[in-house]
Amino acid sequence: MGVAQRGLDADAEEVADAPDIAAGLLDFVENPVGAQGLGVWEQTKDNTYLDPITGQESPVRGALQLVFSDIGTPNPTRWNAYDELRAQLIARGMPAESIRYMHEAKTDVDKARLFAAARAGHIGVLMGSTEKMGVGTNVQARAVALFHLDCPWRPSDIAQREGRILRQGNQNPEVGILRFVTERSFDSYMWQGVERKATFIAQLMRGSLDSREIEEIDSFALSAAEAKAISSGNPLLLGHSTVHTEVQRLPRLERAYHRNESMLAHARDRASDHARRAASDIEALESVLPRVTDTSGEKFRIELRGRTYTSRADAAHALAAWAHDSDLKWAPRYASRDYGAIGKISGFDVTVSTSPALGAEPMVTVRLDGVPRSGFVMTRQAFLDGGVGLIQRIENRASGIPSLLDQARDDLTSAEQERDDAEQRIGQPFRHAEALADAEKDLARNETQLAAMQDDIDHDSRPESEPEPGREPALTVEAVRAHRPALGVRPDPQRSPAMTAAVVPTDSTAHDLSPRRL
Repeated sequence: MGVAQRGLDADAEEVADAPDIAAGLLDFVENPVGAQGLGVWEQTKDNTYLDPITGQESPVRGALQLVFSDIGTPNPTRWNAYDELRAQLIARGMPAESIRYMHEAKTDVDKARLFAAARAGHIGVLMGSTEKMGVGTNVQARAVALFHLDCPWRPSDIAQREGRILRQGNQNPEVGILRFVTERSFDSYMWQGVERKATFIAQLMRGSLDSREIEEIDSFALSAAEAKAISSGNPLLLGHSTVHTEVQRLPRLERAYHRNESMLAHARDRASDHARRAASDIEALESVLPRVTDTSGEKFRIELRGRTYTSRADAAHALAAWAHDSDLKWAPRYASRDYGAIGKISGFDVTVSTSPALGAEPMVTVRLDGVPRSGFVMTRQAFLDGGVGLIQRIENRASGIPSLLDQARDDLTSAEQERDDAEQRIGQPFRHAEALADAEKDLARNETQLAAMQDDIDHDSRPESEPEPGREPALTVEAVRAHRPALGVRPDPQRSPAMTAAVVPTDSTAHDLSPRRL
């Protein structure tokens, strides 16, 4: 059992204003909640706990129950669920002083005193809303049961509520969490919505998102059709709303499925291209690998502008002189330039080229000719100021060819795996195809039944004496009023509003009380 919101989509503070909601709450608290809460109190009133200050067994016995409800909160001028539940518990024998409201605490000092009393065992039932009794509520020491009297809008609110009892410092070996709902009520809509949000959030946090389209998390209000269906009490109308929602949702999933198929095909083609390039790089690197010579330490050798250098510092000066003589400093900003081979190391030509960089200074690319993956890029100024560090980078590219080969092999394995995974997933059938077909059939059948019901209503509402076929209908006041616009007759603003407007009876369309023109 639980609070039946009767299809109203309103703020929590507004819900308890409606008399029918109050009646629903009254029926609710007179039965299961009071009895359940009293049962827990009777079973745990003699429980012993350690004093939170001394660590010794406390002389005060009894557990604590937490009751959460965001609707029907305390109000001195009208009926509310909190006071009614308290009265029911007192009538069943629970001490009045052991039942407290979180709303009593107006300041931080009041909250601290209330929390201390709860931890010390002076409170048996503490009632509050998610906002007032959520974050910062430290009363878990004796908390043995938690009651959800309603369903909040967000999964995080449920986590906050249950975090008051499921936390370190609770001295009970086991605790109970109870959720009360009303069959065939608005509760199912609320819990279903929270479930849908929580499922998506859990997938996102795990990094295993199964769907590509979801409802907006922060926007979860009733549609007009859903509100009408819930409030009507007509099973056909409620079924129509449900199946119509499915017929709208499943085609979106089908479109997402086709988009995913296209993305998988693109991923497969991209991975195949990467695999081809990696295989080509492997072949080239394997062919040049035997040419690599050791240039470490005293074995260093590099040729620049036809001269061989065995000192890295001398090589750096020679490279700077080449940059000055070749006018690299004045390389064009908006055009590429190839300077060709400027020297040789470990048997490989060292080539230099420049390329534009979106209006900034040109970028310089240095690579070993015929050695894939050996290039590196730097700004022109970094090249000019490179010194010995630049020579060492060129040297490392030659000596690192074995590492480049290992990397290319890893890339090939990864690309082939990605390609195979995409290939395996492509072409799988749309898993909701049968559900979509069934939903469309159900919608058509439901609409046929609703149309037949409407025909019956129209037939029953016809006048008993209808004109015979072929005869003109009699002239009536209603017929004249209906043809006023065609006759050029304008409505008289001085006429009584009762003659021009009527209120639709609430028993037929309770969700729409706007005046209708005759």
